Amino acid sequence: MKPESTTDQELWSRLLQFTFDEPGIALPFSRRLARENGWGERYTMRVLQEYRRFIFLAMTAPHPVTPSVDVDQAWHLHLTYTRSYWDDLCPNVLRGPLHHQPTKGGGKEGAKFQDWYARTLESYHAAFGVAPPADIWPPPSVRLAAESRIRQVSDRTHWVIRKPKVGVVGLVVAVALLGLMITGCEGGDIPGTILPIALVAGLVIVVVIWVISKAQSHHGNQRNNNSDTGAGCSSHSSDSSDSDSGDSDGGSSDGGDSGCSGCGGCGGD
Repeated sequence: MKPESTTDQELWSRLLQFTFDEPGIALPFSRRLARENGWGERYTMRVLQEYRRFIFLAMTAPHPVTPSVDVDQAWHLHLTYTRSYWDDLCPNVLRGPLHHQPTKGGGKEGAKFQDWYARTLESYHAAFGVAPPADIWPPPSVRLAAESRIRQVSDRTHWVIRKPKVGVVGLVVAVALLGLMITGCEGGDIPGTILPIALVAGLVIVVVIWVISKAQSHHGNQRNNNSDTGAGCSSHSSDSSDSDSGDSDGGSSDGGDSGCSGCGGCGGD
């Protein structure tokens, strides 16, 4: 990295020495993070390193910062380890609090969080001398899309299957082929009236699916304006003024609506 000051270099050194895993336990932090997100060990350790870098930016960048989805997952889980986070990381490593406050809701947050996230990527490059890894830090358009929302389910009670990306034409072809297979299995020869009926039925099914998907997409976009699709953290330290970022209660001066806003080192509990 390319620290801007001796203070920044000391902070980064303390972050590198900080460990998330308590020794001698069967389910340490990194393994729980991997299990809850379906990640492999190597990817999990990479995310934790990026979480360290995000924390560094939260405390040093001259603007509010926003984590990627995967980095935010590490942050969310770390907050549940209250002794590690509040009794060790904040007082001993950061030398101040780093809050993560849920959104208050509203319709103006998309552009703001997109700007925060884009500026976070720029500050990442400036601080560390490399571009952030794209698999962990996707572009702003991907990071803040409705599809980036995470809904946790138990794999003990649910099958988790990725939705196929097929268009309307693909659905028509699939339904038509299915109709041909059914009619072929039933009688061998396809009567002249069966194929048109099968195609019409397939088209009706496709239209219904398309209408439902559009409705779900519209509903998802509305939820995207009011749910936890972004996360932010104002980055001024305890000895700086409030002119650069959020106010003292952890929210940005222009409100927080589509994600989590936080305050690094603002003072207070």
